Amino acid sequence: MLRSRVDRNTQRLSMDSLMHKATWFLTLILLVTFSSETLAESGEAPFERENWGYRAHDGFFVRLTTGPGYQMSHEEHATISGGAAGASFAVGYAVFENFILHISTFGSMAVDPLVEIDGLGSDIIKDASANHFALAAGATWYFMPINIYVTASTGAARSTFSYKDYESNTEIGYAFDVMVGKEWWVGNEWGIGVALQMNYFDVPHKIADKTYDLRTFAGALLFSATYN
Repeated sequence: MLRSRVDRNTQRLSMDSLMHKATWFLTLILLVTFSSETLAESGEAPFERENWGYRAHDGFFVRLTTGPGYQMSHEEHATISGGAAGASFAVGYAVFENFILHISTFGSMAVDPLVEIDGLGSDIIKDASANHFALAAGATWYFMPINIYVTASTGAARSTFSYKDYESNTEIGYAFDVMVGKEWWVGNEWGIGVALQMNYFDVPHKIADKTYDLRTFAGALLFSATYN
């Protein structure tokens, strides 16, 4: 991997752009929520349904997922990999039935990872962890009536590496999250399910006076609980 210098001003502008997009999504969700409440007060339903809210993907939306997975990070001459725990949390609103815009967080954490350094071999590092986290804006589409969904999010990301009392944080970068899942209704507004998740993180990591490009791929089999 080629060594790359990161211009701080460019990075700050990139972060501002990502946060601006997240703010835009949140504003849109709030506007839709206000419009729906206004229509409800006027006697008009925002969705033409006889059974509003009954096993339908409309209105307020919350989804929590967690499960086992695997991650691999590569930076210059080093690779960090191992079994991991994946997770995500999303909150949003259906702008129309089966299509939801949301603000989400997602991440991957590996404990006691395998560290490989070119020319020096590899070893499992005890009492160490590699954590990757992102704050993002995204969308989910449900294919009904089979209740299978596809979701995608992108936003600002950061990675943290720790070993006993030592901790190293990267600068702000970006990340993508894609999930495909299946849910089963367990109530009028609650569903549980399983999903396959894929994450990609790309963050600048400064060591001494040099900045490296840290790239991480993570995948997980998640179990989900959704209120909608």
